[in-house]
Amino acid sequence: YGVLRMSRDQDWNPYYLGNLAYATALMLLFEWGVMLHDLETERIVAGERKWADVKGLVKGMWNKASKQVLKDYIIFPALTGPLFIPTLLGNASANLVRNVWTFSIIFCGHFPTGAQTFTKEETENETRGEWYIRQMLGSANIEGGNLFHIMSGNLSHQIEHHLFPDVPANRYPEMSEEVRAICERHGLPYNTGNLRGQLGSTWKKIAKLSLPNSWTRDDDDLVVNIERAADVKTKAEAAQAEASAKSHQEFAAAIRDLDRQIAELDAEPLISQVRDANEAVSEYVQKLREEN
Repeated sequence: YGVLRMSRDQDWNPYYLGNLAYATALMLLFEWGVMLHDLETERIVAGERKWADVKGLVKGMWNKASKQVLKDYIIFPALTGPLFIPTLLGNASANLVRNVWTFSIIFCGHFPTGAQTFTKEETENETRGEWYIRQMLGSANIEGGNLFHIMSGNLSHQIEHHLFPDVPANRYPEMSEEVRAICERHGLPYNTGNLRGQLGSTWKKIAKLSLPNSWTRDDDDLVVNIERAADVKTKAEAAQAEASAKSHQEFAAAIRDLDRQIAELDAEPLISQVRDANEAVSEYVQKLREEN
């Protein structure tokens, strides 16, 4: 996630001790954080991307941001004349409240306790069914009344938004009942809770992940592992090969044991007895022939 550490699978380094501070700054300046997201500054710092690659993108961002600042903090306040200062403070307050609210809704939909993360390798060549399951496991809902859902743009139904991003958001409440029933029918978790609970678990995760894994206890979350058909086939073939190898090893061990037992056996007296018996039988047969 770059700026923040949001998964125990992310390697820890001292930079992430500021996880809470970075998250707070992102919350207060969320509109600008969303704008800067496409820069992928962490890749630039790591040397995986050059500033020259994003020069055009930065120019477009600067043009848009400067117009936004000019509108909110100079032109509109100036239009109110003697109310310049109250209008300026009003616009700043409105932007601040919107940033905090939007941050809370989006983070509660992606990072509360129980929301799973996946590596790029896990998403390669996935089937449509596997994609659906990943969307359900990697998102979470926030419970509330009709007004709450309207104020969140129905992104409080983040699971349904992930599953059906092109469906009008006002249909999500109706769809959520059927999606939840499907999860219960197939034994899949349906991550949902009130705003206080989801937001609290999100900030708790941000705080815990600011520290090395060895310093904190992993939450006992219900984790669903997606096992693909190809993986099952590969495992079955591996198990069959292992069983076959084990069978060969046991057979070879039995042969070696037989060889050892024969080598240790004093067989000469037995061989002598068999030889004497054969001679006696031969003599008896010869005698019968002569009598006939």
